[in-house]
Amino acid sequence: MTFKIEEKVPCPEEYCDLRIAAGLSAKSLEAATRGLPNSLYGVAIRHNEQLVAMDGWLETEVAILRSSMLPSIRFIKGRG
Repeated sequence: MTFKIEEKVPCPEEYCDLRIAAGLSAKSLEAATRGLPNSLYGVAIRHNEQLVAMDGWLETEVAILRSSMLPSIRFIKGRG
């Protein structure tokens, strides 16, 4: 399996789609469009150009971590 790591947040559409695919609560496209540019740091992980995982720091009153991963690639966790 080949994965590509990008040091940036995904686009709002991908962010919303991945949250749902990962079993997280849905966020509106409007909220993602407003919120993602406020990220202090983001990482997008792709497999065959498809977004399969993301992580990042979002600036709010308190910095919070958000993380999502597609269930189909969770078996890779812990393999380096």
